[in-house]
Amino acid sequence: MPPLSENPLTAEWEHLANVLDAPPFLRPAWFGAWSEAFDRGRQRSITVHRGGELAGILPMEVRGGALLAPVNWHSPLFGPLAVDRSALEELLDRTFGEPHASVEMNLLCGSQAPLDAFVVAARRQRGVVLGRTVTRSPVIDTAGCLTEYERTLSRNRRRALRRQRRRLEQLGELSFEVHDGSEGLHG
Repeated sequence: MPPLSENPLTAEWEHLANVLDAPPFLRPAWFGAWSEAFDRGRQRSITVHRGGELAGILPMEVRGGALLAPVNWHSPLFGPLAVDRSALEELLDRTFGEPHASVEMNLLCGSQAPLDAFVVAARRQRGVVLGRTVTRSPVIDTAGCLTEYERTLSRNRRRALRRQRRRLEQLGELSFEVHDGSEGLHG
């Protein structure tokens, strides 16, 4: 990938990322920095335009006969940016339609693009899809109350949590505090 200042897609890509409120790891600056630090192939951005505007982009790396996601373990996530499902499908059809021996997508972020769209696009191009969950973020949605959350847990898990709470209470006073981040933060 040429330096960001020389890449004609940079401004369009950043604009699309702003419109979609994309995380920093799906923006051109991240891929520019990643490329400078780790690049081993030739960068290629697959794009979809509508009405002269960028509607979707997927940065890739060409190495050997493969089209690879430009990521490694220093990359928290990867995925395309697309204004809607139609743009995403067109972008993925172009990606999997590329004349490469293989297409490898790693560290895909399911919240940015539905993962089923990748499978459908690959299969449309007669591709074989191998999926593997590498890791899941240990995040719990805290919307709602504790009782509602506990209902989503298995009976064994709820029992184990009650047992652990009793053990902690035996050790001393147990209290919980909720901090929503609105107080005590210094800028």
